[in-house]
Amino acid sequence: MSLVKRQHDTWQPLLDWAAERYGARLKVAEGISFVDQPEQALARLRDAVAAHADLALSALYNLTHTAGSLVIALAVADGRLASEGAFAAAQVDELYQIERWGDDPLAAKHRDGIAKDIDAGARFLALLEHARLRG
Repeated sequence: MSLVKRQHDTWQPLLDWAAERYGARLKVAEGISFVDQPEQALARLRDAVAAHADLALSALYNLTHTAGSLVIALAVADGRLASEGAFAAAQVDELYQIERWGDDPLAAKHRDGIAKDIDAGARFLALLEHARLRG
């Protein structure tokens, strides 16, 4: 499977979910060029972020930074993605390159850290949700 197809198969369901869940229809770019996103989509995503309480917002920030994607972080926070799926989406390009060219021990150690950080963020958000429901 080509990288473009794998990216599409991984990301399009997340983009469709963001459009349905938050009304944030994002544009997709090909290559490395920057694409301006519609202001309405950005406003909807800002509202989605602002809806989180302080501790959840902290976890959302860390997930966004670690995964490199606000959509992935929101999907984890919303229960749409488990940590494994979030990691796979965040690392789709790197995992494809490993399949083609092999792995590197330093890169593997870095990816392991990313997986652990995503898992910790997902568990923290789940605990916050559990506490909210009980409280």
